[in-house]
Amino acid sequence: LHARWERARPEYLPFTVTADDWCPQHCQANPRHKGYIVDIVGQALQSEGVPYTIVYRPWLRALRQTELGQFDGLLTPTVKGYPQFSYPQEAVGYQQYCFYVNADSPWTYKTPADLLGKRVAHLKESGFGELDAYMAANKKTISVLEFAGNQGLTTRIFRFLAAGRADTVIMTSDVYDMSRRMGESDGSFKRAGCLPTEKLAVGLSKADPERARWIAARLDSGIARLRQSGRLKAILAEYGMTEWPVARR
Repeated sequence: LHARWERARPEYLPFTVTADDWCPQHCQANPRHKGYIVDIVGQALQSEGVPYTIVYRPWLRALRQTELGQFDGLLTPTVKGYPQFSYPQEAVGYQQYCFYVNADSPWTYKTPADLLGKRVAHLKESGFGELDAYMAANKKTISVLEFAGNQGLTTRIFRFLAAGRADTVIMTSDVYDMSRRMGESDGSFKRAGCLPTEKLAVGLSKADPERARWIAARLDSGIARLRQSGRLKAILAEYGMTEWPVARR
């Protein structure tokens, strides 16, 4: 009886989550394919009997509102890039930030020092971890151009690059690949190096630590169930992606 009550915890329901429109992770405008992370989180919670609501917000507003406890969770920060949140153990994906340049550019990224003297454009508060600190420490020689608002970001930021107003754009490879498939960017650009692959997990607000721990346990249990049943693999396959190894945490 106690175990069933602990599983339900009606005072914690529903789980409220916010996300930005960042396809293929969360796709606000696509009712059939809502994004692989939205599908994973939704089906994991459903398997645990946990109702949830999802509200779309621009990235910066979603960050702040989750920090303040106005939402329980945020889709989807990198674990290392956003220490202001707590996280379940289970990943909901992995992403890699890459540098994109005009096709005729000879520049490549290998180390942070390669950015010295360059103009770098990216979505504001993307969460690059150690690279953020490096760019801040070298702001006199690295010009950072931050775009606020993710609506039409891919089109806007690559037009900016094509016009010669930036030397490189930092964007996740999955979003760039999706933009290519959707015709939002073309062969005028190329990849010029990448940062290490990073774990994505639901960012849980620290405003109520006990509530966050309970939600984390439900997500971990639900995602493990999706993996065991084969549903995780099937969800990812719908987006042309493959399942990550169990030990990859």
